[in-house]
Amino acid sequence: MTCADTAFLPSVLQHSALRFSPCSEPGIPRLVGRRGLCVRWTAAWRAAEAGFLVGSPTLRLFNVYPSWTPIGGFVDLEQLKLRYQGERAENYDRDRVSSKEWQREQEVVEKVLTDIRVGQDDVVLDIPVGTGRFLDLYQHLGCQVVGIDVSADMLVQASDLAAQLGVKAELREGDITHIDMPDSSAHTVVCVRIMNLLDWPLFRRALADVTRVSSGFVIAGVQVRNAVRLRDGGWKGALRALRKKTRRSPESRTTTPHPERAVLHEFRKRGLAIIRRDLIVASKATPYYMYLLRKDSTGR
Repeated sequence: MTCADTAFLPSVLQHSALRFSPCSEPGIPRLVGRRGLCVRWTAAWRAAEAGFLVGSPTLRLFNVYPSWTPIGGFVDLEQLKLRYQGERAENYDRDRVSSKEWQREQEVVEKVLTDIRVGQDDVVLDIPVGTGRFLDLYQHLGCQVVGIDVSADMLVQASDLAAQLGVKAELREGDITHIDMPDSSAHTVVCVRIMNLLDWPLFRRALADVTRVSSGFVIAGVQVRNAVRLRDGGWKGALRALRKKTRRSPESRTTTPHPERAVLHEFRKRGLAIIRRDLIVASKATPYYMYLLRKDSTGR
């Protein structure tokens, strides 16, 4: 990193943390430390899982990303429970139903459930069931529905909709990291708009329990963060991309994209094979996908 490169740091890295591999130049942490930023050392393989990777002859690996990246999302489901209550629960559908993202989610979930031929004898676990946005679809398919949500107020909305539609559904309060259902008891588990509300440790625990309960498929919506690799002289590009990522403070963010490599690794670790991946929201750095995952015999 040259003196010219360091001129970009003060204006851009106001909310950011810098991570270096052990091969970094020793003067850089001191420079960043004087700016009052957080500096952490990390092994190269770990750094490759997230953020921006910049290579140069003198700095072989430099990983830079906002400080909220590894700690974003809710770390306590009680916080999540409190977030979706009262007027927020009552107006949840009204505030979102007209968005392209919502409509695309509806379209993809309907197509996926139809393609895997969910039928009358199949149990579908919808977690979080929220206000019951997919209840009409489940009724059309004729499947048995179990809906679980951490928010009692959201469940009230789902119960009212089920009564209105005449849908028989088991709706109850519960925790996605401790699902009160036997192993392999649901043919398909639907997880939409939850995984990016969780921090990384909770994401892993939630995926583990969702996999345990499923006997066949998992439909999961996940916004991922792609690593951007830049070669020699790529500092300006990295910092421009970083500026976009730091426009909003951690407090203003409601979702946290997870590193794509880490997400795919967790899928493999849990014995979940990707059957298809539908793009919900296009983004170069943080695309949002709906994954159809099939549990194999080693799923755990």
